[in-house]
Amino acid sequence: MGVGAIIASITGAKAANAPWFDPDITNLKDSWDLVIHIAIGTASVVQFTLDGGTNWINLNGGDQLGAGNGYTFTLPVLKGDRFNLRHTNAAAGDINIVIARLSYGK
Repeated sequence: MGVGAIIASITGAKAANAPWFDPDITNLKDSWDLVIHIAIGTASVVQFTLDGGTNWINLNGGDQLGAGNGYTFTLPVLKGDRFNLRHTNAAAGDINIVIARLSYGK
């Protein structure tokens, strides 16, 4: 896959603390940046993992992503990483993932 190639994309409702991608994204290239485009329907903190869910790290400094807003994050990844995303707003129950798309960039 080259620069700008979409490697994963999801939409739909997801429960709090449930991984968004099943299985984890593992087809990551060494020394590439993962570009993450996200829009969600309910405000929530969004987290990522690089180790298949053992450790979760807050995106956006732990601030909630606003409902209906689009966000783009760039994250360095290594070959062998097991990437996934989740949201943490348990009070909202399932939230609508408008888009979560992953692509490569340099």
